[in-house]
Amino acid sequence: MSFRNCLILSSVLFLLSISCRTVTDDFEYVPLESFRYEKAEIEAGTGVRLLAFSGGIKNGNDKVHYSQLLCVTENTGDTIIILSPMVSYNQSDTDSSKIYSPIFTFNPPADMLTASYHPLDSMRLGMLIHAEGYSANKDGTLQEVEEKLKKGVVQHMVIVNKKMPEFAGARYPAVVGVLHFKKSPLKM
Repeated sequence: MSFRNCLILSSVLFLLSISCRTVTDDFEYVPLESFRYEKAEIEAGTGVRLLAFSGGIKNGNDKVHYSQLLCVTENTGDTIIILSPMVSYNQSDTDSSKIYSPIFTFNPPADMLTASYHPLDSMRLGMLIHAEGYSANKDGTLQEVEEKLKKGVVQHMVIVNKKMPEFAGARYPAVVGVLHFKKSPLKM
């Protein structure tokens, strides 16, 4: 490939990467596939302690927003970021059935900062999109929403809080997943 062609290709790629980002005064929204991070190694069910939360906004307009949750793993003491569009919690003290909720409702009290990590699967993500009524889901079944996820109709955007330096750049290894709490960590 000639130098001229390389220059044109790199310019086009740069312009595409800029056009995919959405920026506000406090937040930047970066496509998940463009968000650079080192993959963290963490097993399902690993206990974590939450240190910081990037903030979250309501999903919609065919976008799933992944908040950043800065955590320390209980087994190794490693600091990692969990990229997540939702949290889960037990139905009640006596019923451990999981309830899934969009991350923008997340607001744990100070005494509820421990959780367990679980990988995010397409079924759970499909349920979230179906429940929130995305435009990709108009009159669609859960299976149709999952197909749209596979086809890339829904954009996956990572929230970068520019006021919090711990979330700017690839400072910590990261993994996509869900934090599970024993009690509801939601705004009431």
